[in-house]
Amino acid sequence: AYEPPSGRLAERETLVEAAVRVADAQVGIFLDPGRVALAHVMHDVSGAGRIAFFLTADGWDGEPGGPVASYSDLAWYDLDDLPANMIDRARVAVRNYAAGVGFSTYPSFTG
Repeated sequence: AYEPPSGRLAERETLVEAAVRVADAQVGIFLDPGRVALAHVMHDVSGAGRIAFFLTADGWDGEPGGPVASYSDLAWYDLDDLPANMIDRARVAVRNYAAGVGFSTYPSFTG
């Protein structure tokens, strides 16, 4: 199932430092910390109440999917044509970001 590259924060690591580390280790690209920005925050209450931070990067060095990539399939998709087997919470976060929504709860609650 598809989802953006992700990982847990190491002790005393910032979100941007984690993004740089994950991009290098999992995708094979190098991010400039000054070009990383917060895109969306999601409180996932479907399990233990995890809070996920989705970040964007305004460019990178290297070719995604190089020899260090830890994914069996790495691809770009249009927002209106996301893969059917994408993890639902990631799909919701990506769509919310595209709609300009900065925070969401998963699953979504109304009331």
